[in-house]
Amino acid sequence: MKHITRADFIPKVESNLTKRFILGITMVTGFSLIIYGGPLTIMLMITLVQFKCFEEIMNLAYEAKKLPKESKLRRINIYFVLVGNYFFYGEVSKIHFKVFADTFATVRFLVSYHSFISFCAYLFGFIWFVTNVKKNELRKQFSLFFWTHFLILIIVVQASLLVNIVFEGLIWNVVPISLVVLNDIFAFIFGKLLGKTPLIKLSPKKTMEGYIFGAFGTVLMGLLLSQFLCQFDFFTCPIEYMNTSSGISMNTNCNSTYIFSPIDFYGIHSYPFVFHSLVISVFASIIAPFGGFCASGFKRSMKVKDFGDIIPGHGGMMDRNDCQFLMATFVHVYINTFIKNTNYNDINKIFQKLLYMNEESQLEFYYLLENHIRHNVNSSISF
Repeated sequence: MKHITRADFIPKVESNLTKRFILGITMVTGFSLIIYGGPLTIMLMITLVQFKCFEEIMNLAYEAKKLPKESKLRRINIYFVLVGNYFFYGEVSKIHFKVFADTFATVRFLVSYHSFISFCAYLFGFIWFVTNVKKNELRKQFSLFFWTHFLILIIVVQASLLVNIVFEGLIWNVVPISLVVLNDIFAFIFGKLLGKTPLIKLSPKKTMEGYIFGAFGTVLMGLLLSQFLCQFDFFTCPIEYMNTSSGISMNTNCNSTYIFSPIDFYGIHSYPFVFHSLVISVFASIIAPFGGFCASGFKRSMKVKDFGDIIPGHGGMMDRNDCQFLMATFVHVYINTFIKNTNYNDINKIFQKLLYMNEESQLEFYYLLENHIRHNVNSSISF
């Protein structure tokens, strides 16, 4: 048997690095064009990605249950995912797409009665499933029914959180997504070059060296990327759609909030967001990879190498996004806990809710607010 030396191994590593580099450039270019298109194109991308992820996992489930992939049960599963998307995306649309609801009657109907339509649609799907259950395949069919609902929880819900984040400012999407991708790249490079110590049994190819040095590279790139993007209103301003003389357009102009206003930190010109990005970078490099490790364990339990083969040499869509869903949840929780308490966008959301009221209710709210302010002013003068 020929002894494999390090010199024999290097060309293979270089080939893998070249493939990953080309794929990375292609994905970055496509991602940049999608980001430039704004929330609608980002929502479309997220929806397509999550549908593909759902399809890949359900394909594995159908193979495990030895059921035909093309069946009425499969259509019922897809129907539930569509209903789930309508329910969770509808919550976003109520706040951020009012201008479309005011312009298009169909959109206004779907948004105004969104909760009731979602409930009725789910009931229809539930009845559709129950009436199509076959007695000789009860265990398999109910198992897939629960698979579908579990995937809605871990894919559709996380995707809707990602959509919610978009409207807080594109930077909250671009930075976390980029950091997960960068961490994967750095961990791969350092793992191949320096890796000796296995990291976790669920993913034998991952090494401690790749994990640690990948984390340092991710944190450094996160600081640089955040510092750069904070200079542009397009990335930092909460996004709004508004009616203009030329039609509905996207508005990304705003007065900078505190976290995007320049500060001097020990002589260094920076932004408060950069320090928030440090937390996000640490999560992307230390915690988010465990989403990938969990996915690796799941694949091993199903005895497959990849979820799919949509990306040549890199597996399926779920293989590329197994860490992104965990990241989306963290960023959503982080924004709601540490950012929104001081973010002016809360006021904007209250205003958007006021716009849903009729004129009489809006006028009543105005008088209540006016009386409250006058009472506070008079109390201050008396004191």
